[in-house]
Amino acid sequence: MRLAGVVRALAMSSRLPHLGAAEARVRSYFPDRRRRDPTNYAHWKPLWDALVRAGVLDDDDAAHLRVVAFDLLVDPERPRSEVEVRSLERRVAAPVAPTP
Repeated sequence: MRLAGVVRALAMSSRLPHLGAAEARVRSYFPDRRRRDPTNYAHWKPLWDALVRAGVLDDDDAAHLRVVAFDLLVDPERPRSEVEVRSLERRVAAPVAPTP
């Protein structure tokens, strides 16, 4: 199964909400502390495309997706990658009361 199909199946089974616009944080955990170039691991375009196809994001352009962090971490017991995606649309500032 291709990535888009896997993400779509996970989105549907997990009942992921439609986020519209979102910010994302990616954490990759490696088994050791070897020197790594972060730009070699920052290409997550297939995942963003899959989230759009799954209906979680409206688009993966700059107006709809902001990647706020890409962390390279170490976990020798469980190397993995985690992606946290949060809605930007829910971050609506409280209305300001007019001054008298």
